[in-house]
Amino acid sequence: MRPLSAILMVSALAIGCGGGPQAPEGGTPAAQAGGLVPDNKPAPPVRWSDATIPAGTTLDLALVEPLSSETNRTGDRFRGRMVDGIVQGSRVVLPGGSIVEGKVLGAIAAGQGAGRQGGTLIVQFERITTPFGAAADIAARVVKTGVATQVVRDGVIGGGAPGRSVLLPPEASLTVVLEKPLQIKVRE
Repeated sequence: MRPLSAILMVSALAIGCGGGPQAPEGGTPAAQAGGLVPDNKPAPPVRWSDATIPAGTTLDLALVEPLSSETNRTGDRFRGRMVDGIVQGSRVVLPGGSIVEGKVLGAIAAGQGAGRQGGTLIVQFERITTPFGAAADIAARVVKTGVATQVVRDGVIGGGAPGRSVLLPPEASLTVVLEKPLQIKVRE
């Protein structure tokens, strides 16, 4: 047992006495860490240009939060994420993943009595923000939902049948159309 103890002790001393890799003479801490030297140059300035997306352009959104004629109230905020980008020429002027923010203008729960009217939901889109940080006001209206039982007439989402509520879960698709041109900064 004694010779094994001596070997372990000598090994421990070798490791503790700097037995690891040595930096070349005059080496820097970065060189010691595998030869990588940090880039200390300033980042190039970001260039932005203006883009106008015409009225009538369709945007496909996926809801981030659910919308419901039963639980939402006037003034509630919601968000939708653009599924696909908008391209003009060879540049993406509105990237997929851009977030459209809006608010509920009106929510009427489905009727339960003799009339049993379907629920309705009126929403307004107000702002869009790209993944690059550009933001702009937006004027758009809903023209279609991806939920088969829901109908859209004149921008109002309806339950589609007497007594049926508007229920749009997270990730439900909404198709909206720009009512006014959208002017936004585009990162070059």
